[in-house]
Amino acid sequence: ACTGTSTCTVSMTTAKSVTATFSVVSVTVTPTATTYYTARSANNTFGFTSTTSTGTTECRLLNSSSTALTSYATGTSIVYGMPATAGSYGYYIQCRNVAYPTKIATSSLITVNVVTVGVTATTSYSKTPASSVAFAYTPTTTAGSTECALLNSSLTALTSYQASSPINYTNPNGIGSYGYYVRCRHTVVTSEIATSALITVTSACTTGTSWNGSACVTPTGTLTASNCSITAGNNTCQTLLNWNTSNPITTSAVTTNYPSS
Repeated sequence: ACTGTSTCTVSMTTAKSVTATFSVVSVTVTPTATTYYTARSANNTFGFTSTTSTGTTECRLLNSSSTALTSYATGTSIVYGMPATAGSYGYYIQCRNVAYPTKIATSSLITVNVVTVGVTATTSYSKTPASSVAFAYTPTTTAGSTECALLNSSLTALTSYQASSPINYTNPNGIGSYGYYVRCRHTVVTSEIATSALITVTSACTTGTSWNGSACVTPTGTLTASNCSITAGNNTCQTLLNWNTSNPITTSAVTTNYPSS
C-alpha cells in the first residue's frame, strides 16, 4: 500500500497493510594524519575521510576542548590558521549527517606541532691550510627533527643538509681567516630555519714551517766555513762562513759559539 522513504499516505478503501522499516543512521570520520608540523601563524590543512550510512556529511574543526573553530561544511579537508606561538596544539574533526544533524562522529585527537628552530656552533678554529675542519654544532627544535648545512661568509651553501654534527669541510689552501655559518632547518617545515653566529677558521702554518705560496714547508740550507788556525799566544782566529737557505721562516742567521781558552 505504500513504498519509499517519504511520508506515507494510505487511502483505506479496502483492508490494507502498511509496514515501516527503520534504519540506523551512522557517521564515521577518519583523519588523514594525526600529527602535523607547521610554521608559526601558517595555515594547516586537516585532511579526513567521512562516511555515513545514508545521505551526505558535513564537518567542522574543534579545538582540544571540543569548542568549534569552524562552521560545518562539506568536503574532505579543513584549512585553519595556526597559533603564532610555538608548541603542540590538539584538534578534532567532527562530522554529522546533513539530513540527521544529531547523528555525529568525532575523530581521534590530532596534534599540530608549531615549530621553531635554533642552532649554536663552535665559533673558532685554528687549522693548517687545506686541512679538514669538523664544524661542531647543536641544533634545537620545539618538535620533530632538523638538518643542517655549512655556508660561507656570503651565506652561500657549501654542503648539502645533513642530519647530525659535525659537518666536515676542507679549509682553503691559504693563509688567513675564513668565515662560515651553520644553517639548520626543520626536516618537514623547511621554511623554519636558524643560522649560527659567524664561525672563524684561522689558517696558519705550524711552528717550524712557513708558507711558500702554495704549501707549508720546513726551512733547508747549507753552511760552509774556512779553516781557522789559532796561532801561539792567541785565543781567537777568523773564519769565513757561507750559507744558503730556502723556505726561511723569517730571516736566516748563523750563531757560532766557541770556547775562550
